[in-house]
Amino acid sequence: MARGVDRQPIFVDDHDRLEFGRLLGVAVRHHGIEVHAYCLMTNHVHLFVRCPSANLSDAMQWLFSLYARFINDRHERVGHLFGDRFCSRAVARERYRTNVVRYIHRNPIDIVGAASLEGYRWSSLRTYLGHRQRPDWLTIDDAIGWFGGVGGLRSATLQSTAEPTPPPVSDDPHLGTGVLDAVDVVLAERSTRAGGHRRSERRAVALAVCDSLPRDQAEAVIEQLGLSDARQLSTARWRARAVAGAEPSVASHALIVLELVSEPIRTAA
Repeated sequence: MARGVDRQPIFVDDHDRLEFGRLLGVAVRHHGIEVHAYCLMTNHVHLFVRCPSANLSDAMQWLFSLYARFINDRHERVGHLFGDRFCSRAVARERYRTNVVRYIHRNPIDIVGAASLEGYRWSSLRTYLGHRQRPDWLTIDDAIGWFGGVGGLRSATLQSTAEPTPPPVSDDPHLGTGVLDAVDVVLAERSTRAGGHRRSERRAVALAVCDSLPRDQAEAVIEQLGLSDARQLSTARWRARAVAGAEPSVASHALIVLELVSEPIRTAA
């Protein structure tokens, strides 16, 4: 995921979005990466990429630097287009790939609503559903197989998640090790905080997620947070509740994280 500096737009119009797609195609050919899903939002972009040559940094640096140069030239602007270095997290457990694809395709839901997701022009969902010809740089057969077919992908993506209850958590004993990665991805996209405030929000969201995890998985997250000491943990939970009370978004961010690390979407073949 890459976001505009100070949350400023990185796409001004459709011409910009088309140029980004063209450059992404060049990156696929030149760097040998595979793009399995994408979503272009106004001020950020999501990509689900596989890098057989372990060259993600080179490919993304090439893509984003050329696109930034294009935007600066076309719109007569100067300075950085993107904020911090792109945020990347490995999908450590293959069985959670469906959750990531679904998360990317549902990103525009606040703009278009669940009923209109398949009509959103700037994500790979329309290609998966057969509404648009597949660009030669997009790999779709793998993800269709992960969902057990196009019908499974459609239903998993369009089904509502408006209920204020956490999804079922997997019994995978290694799940806890991916929670902080999911927290970082969600906050990189949605948080308006910075510096020490972002760190306190990260801890608050992670501890809120722990409340819905089995004990062994929650303990793994708590250990990663450096809170193994009982007194430290008690103080951290008190502060986390204060942050959550001041920031209602903590609860919604925690639900999104749970969606990413929950029981993988299962579909009939």
